[in-house]
Amino acid sequence: MSQEKYFQRHFFAYIGPPLDGEYYVTDFRIAPSQPTGGFPFGMGEEIIIIDLEAEGVDPSHAFSLGKAQAKKIASLLSIVLDVGFYTIRTTEARWVYYGDDGCKSFQLGYRSSIPKPSAMPSKGVECKPGVAYEADRRKMEDSLKYREVIRCPRDIRVLFRTFNSLPPNEQAAYLGAASLFQIALVAGRHYPTVQMAYSVAAVDSLTKEHTMNSFLQLVGELCPELQASDAEFFYQKCRSAHFHAGALPGGELDPEMMIGLMTRRRDEFFKATLPFFTREAMRTILIRWLLRRAAPH
Repeated sequence: MSQEKYFQRHFFAYIGPPLDGEYYVTDFRIAPSQPTGGFPFGMGEEIIIIDLEAEGVDPSHAFSLGKAQAKKIASLLSIVLDVGFYTIRTTEARWVYYGDDGCKSFQLGYRSSIPKPSAMPSKGVECKPGVAYEADRRKMEDSLKYREVIRCPRDIRVLFRTFNSLPPNEQAAYLGAASLFQIALVAGRHYPTVQMAYSVAAVDSLTKEHTMNSFLQLVGELCPELQASDAEFFYQKCRSAHFHAGALPGGELDPEMMIGLMTRRRDEFFKATLPFFTREAMRTILIRWLLRRAAPH
């Protein structure tokens, strides 16, 4: 049965600053969907567009395949951009502040003000180009840094081309790791322990035996700047103690965690910043794992 290509536009939400412009990455395009939320301090909900073409015997078949592909791209982008992407559930409602009337409950949903094109937009038609930055993969990026906008790293195409060229078993393994890291970012906004446990689990999923020794070996190979004692702490206290004993090293039930950062004692400050440090280290390993498999230039 013959198949035909169909252009598709998919939307994903995230909490953070807006994407600075459009990027054409391998066989798909990402761009900010206007208007942006405009909430201060990068804590508003923003929407990203993923444009792609999918083949199918009819539009419905192609849409199913395209939606699955868009979800895979969103998982991989969660690692590349350090952003947790998710879909908005229109079957849910949320309470919101509503001016002088107090609070109201509204159905969730999003409808873009940009008319959907029938084909991949040409560069600069819908949106200005984004300005990629040079990522130094020799060191860990600072996850605590404040960003006014999200920009793509200059090696984003290398990362996606490398993923697409992986053998099927490694591609499936890395996609699983990306999905775990995506969960860490999305659910971890409210539960710091989840952010730590799932980011460590993402790296652990790429090991051969899925044991602490194989985890420590992979960390030592790909992130030698991380102390072995820290790597052991991540695996034993952040991952295993949570999954197997219900421990909450992120301090979800600690009264002290409600105190402002500037008034915390040193040990409390360490616990408050631990999720960011864990995520930063694990993301570094995930990116370096992929780059190690990149074809030489």
